Amino acid sequence: MTNTQKPQSLKVTIETPEELLQALASPKPEQRVAILRAIASAPGKALQVGREEGFDLVGELLRLYRDCRDEVRAGYVYALLGFADPRCLGLAREEFLASTDSDVILLTARRLAELPAKERIPLLTPALFSQDSRTRSRAAANLLADCRELPPAVALRVALLSDHGVPAPPVSAATLPAWLGELEGPYPRTARRKLLEGNDGNLAALMEAWDELTGAVRQWALEAALKDDPDRYADRVRQVLREGTEEGLLLVALEGLRRIPPTKIERESVVALFTHPDPSVRAAAVLAGDCGEDWSELLVWESVPQVRIALLCRLGERGRSEDLERLAEHLATDNWRVRAAATGALVSAGPAAIPLLRQRSAHPEPAVRAAVIQALTRLGEDPAQMFAYPDDENHA
Repeated sequence: MTNTQKPQSLKVTIETPEELLQALASPKPEQRVAILRAIASAPGKALQVGREEGFDLVGELLRLYRDCRDEVRAGYVYALLGFADPRCLGLAREEFLASTDSDVILLTARRLAELPAKERIPLLTPALFSQDSRTRSRAAANLLADCRELPPAVALRVALLSDHGVPAPPVSAATLPAWLGELEGPYPRTARRKLLEGNDGNLAALMEAWDELTGAVRQWALEAALKDDPDRYADRVRQVLREGTEEGLLLVALEGLRRIPPTKIERESVVALFTHPDPSVRAAAVLAGDCGEDWSELLVWESVPQVRIALLCRLGERGRSEDLERLAEHLATDNWRVRAAATGALVSAGPAAIPLLRQRSAHPEPAVRAAVIQALTRLGEDPAQMFAYPDDENHA
């Protein structure tokens, strides 16, 4: 048996078991690697060495593999996996579960595909759920993809990780614990996508289990449900607004109000949120729907820019003449976001805002003058006319 390795041009000739063992005992890793590559490239030929004398090549390689503690260990794995010997299948089991080398994991997975399903399932399930190697977990999922009658949790994890397009089990009483585990597990985005891509009743079944949902899962499920069928879940929105315990969930429910007819929502639930301690919730409540509140009054005591912006937007949408002066006052605020919201609100109010804007065209603050010009332009006015003086011959 001869191997030539470049670029070192290492040439090794093996004719007897003694020569083979001597070469594999070399202190030079490159020489041992060269021999192992030669064996891996021609396992049938390698078996002929010392065969008549009863030399057990596979047994010797397994012994050396177990004694090896350096970088050549992976080379033994590559060489041994080329043999059909049942002992090599045992090696594949061991290395698949223990190796940290992605290439070794994938190589051993090919051998494990030879196992019947009833052996693969108990062997690979721990690797499927382990978090120490995503390569191992994905390889386990691919090896289990064609197995039937998998437990719900295993079947779902296989569907999430396999490269073979395995359908996920539908949400049901039997699979709900597995789905809840995955929605809060290491692959939540994949679990959400699979749930929505699967059975049309998956989302409805998940919402039926509302009391069992927690935190981020509740928030995501309600958001997805309101996009899918807002009228169907109006009562759930009402419940969330009434209970008002989770800020993230409240924000989803308030956003959902824009898709639900106002008559289906209790006014008091939204109004109560105008004084919520979280400014994000207060702002969302203001934007959720017109509950007949006096936005101008709320603007007097509200100090957080995020909420003030929401109030200014609502005043602009309402467009009442008595609100215009309050909007115009906010053109002089130091916060540019609030100033931009006031500008947009005045534009929303329409032509009725033009006189107030013109009155501020000569404001001493450049930021205010810029906001005025922007608003008038958006209202179809020519800002240049503000600086025209028809009675002055110098500006004729």
